[in-house]
Amino acid sequence: MITITVDVDTKGQITGQTTDVEPNSTVTLTITGQDKNGAPVEATVETTVNTDGSYTAQVPTEFADGELTVVATTEDRNGTVISDTDDLLKTDTDQDPATPEQGGLDRTPGTITVDVDTKGQITGQTTDVEPNSTVTLTITGQDKNGAPVEATVETTVNTDGSYTAQVPTEFADGELTVVATTEDRNGTVISDTDDLLKTDTDQDPATPEQGGLDRTLVRSRLMLIRKVRSQVKPLTLNQTARYLDHHRSRQKWCAS
Repeated sequence: MITITVDVDTKGQITGQTTDVEPNSTVTLTITGQDKNGAPVEATVETTVNTDGSYTAQVPTEFADGELTVVATTEDRNGTVISDTDDLLKTDTDQDPATPEQGGLDRTPGTITVDVDTKGQITGQTTDVEPNSTVTLTITGQDKNGAPVEATVETTVNTDGSYTAQVPTEFADGELTVVATTEDRNGTVISDTDDLLKTDTDQDPATPEQGGLDRTLVRSRLMLIRKVRSQVKPLTLNQTARYLDHHRSRQKWCAS
């Protein structure tokens, strides 16, 4: 029986076997998939048949992770064209409609990072994630009354893999946690976490811990300065007043 087989694995290795095909015959591989921006890509790769009828090749690096099709074509000793096809498709492997389909070419591990600064700016970077994919940010902290608050913010991945967002204004200054979640090109859920925590930065048990979200520090200082200025006993020139801000961090203000 005259045959050719083709198999492509998730790392892009292509292998195949032929029968009744002359050694050193050309096998033409037509590969279709997508690039890192999600645009369709097609490439033709040629390889040769070994003396035992086998052949090998590699999916070109221009192909990004995800679904892929390889068609292998050659001629037998009688000049008859023979071919075979293999696919790397995404399927519902866990039988759960609520989760993304998994599978496909998977040469690059999917990753995501998240960073939140004290002003509430959230930034992050992804690898092996489709541009315009949704990143879900789960943010936990407290409101101005100290009650626990949780919010979900969605943003999208840029073409360079980055994303940005902002902590909602309902969150008051203090400790904060942000969890970023998305899916890579193979439908694998990936996530990362960042925290703004209070710590004993001055190594002094007698002082309060410092840190956390800090978007209203300047306003708090002005309010406290007004309070200092409104005292019955005024400060003299160059006299320094010391106080605790709303984070219970030590601050000072010099009269001038």
